[in-house]
Amino acid sequence: MSTLLIRLGESIRELRKLKGFSQEELGEKSGFHFTYIGGLERGERNISLSNLEKVADCLSVNLSDILKSAELNDLSLLSSEHEAATNEIMNALKKLEVNEVLMFQSIIREVLKVYK
Repeated sequence: MSTLLIRLGESIRELRKLKGFSQEELGEKSGFHFTYIGGLERGERNISLSNLEKVADCLSVNLSDILKSAELNDLSLLSSEHEAATNEIMNALKKLEVNEVLMFQSIIREVLKVYK
């Protein structure tokens, strides 16, 4: 088993968990069977770039970020991006009036219904 494939699988697993997806949910969203996702996460599958791009799109991350995380063996690259995005959203919401925050809350709930 390739070390790079193992680290790539760890990156995919970390991103999937950060997004709150099960293997079945990620498989469904990306068009793959959950056993294929499991094989990827364990580094047992040699994924093509086009399939990796599909997985990256479903995880809302750049293909280059997943590859960089795997190449440098640094999962913190993935979680720090997640934390930075979350902090940016929180800081923007703190500047709004209560009625505006409630409006965004409603919008986010509706968007999540579509993506879940």
